[in-house]
Amino acid sequence: RSRVPIGLSWGVRSTSNGVERYQLSMSVDGESWTSVNLSPATATSARLRVSPKHTYRFRVRVEDRSGRWSSYAYGSTFRPIRRQESAASYSDSWVRASYDSYLAHRVEATRHDGSRTKFTFTGRSVAWVGPKGPTRGRAVVSLDGTRIATVDLYAPDFVARRVLIAISTSQGSHRLTIDAEGTSGRPWVAVDAFLVLDRT
Repeated sequence: RSRVPIGLSWGVRSTSNGVERYQLSMSVDGESWTSVNLSPATATSARLRVSPKHTYRFRVRVEDRSGRWSSYAYGSTFRPIRRQESAASYSDSWVRASYDSYLAHRVEATRHDGSRTKFTFTGRSVAWVGPKGPTRGRAVVSLDGTRIATVDLYAPDFVARRVLIAISTSQGSHRLTIDAEGTSGRPWVAVDAFLVLDRT
């Protein structure tokens, strides 16, 4: 439960001989590089779970079909951070709900149209974590005042701890806003936690 999901992607601009495979490596807390298994070897993305207790850096290189390797391309060093629902501010009409499967066994929830939460963070990526289910509705998500998406939290069966939306942005201070829509017949929207990637 303490590990944070992250997504990585990469690619090559061009190669005259085609791509044979990519090699992805990871360094934790500045220590030696270790290989990350890719399946298939030509994959251009990976999803991993990392710990907020450490810093991470990734590098990738490509081998073409003639056996020639490129130099490594390096990403910046970052730390994954998890912030609980209590790190945000809430308008009226939000209530606390408890359940063992939530990250800290609780969420803030609302069923009212226009109920808002604001989360301020420093980093280059943010994600909203919350439950989905048959009573869950829609919410509008904005970043720094710009509408990003309307997120539908409906699912036929209840599931806790889902990444509902992930947003990449520039490194810096940002504000994430969630506005519940009070969806007819399934109005509930809940905030469990936020995940942030912050460059070190």
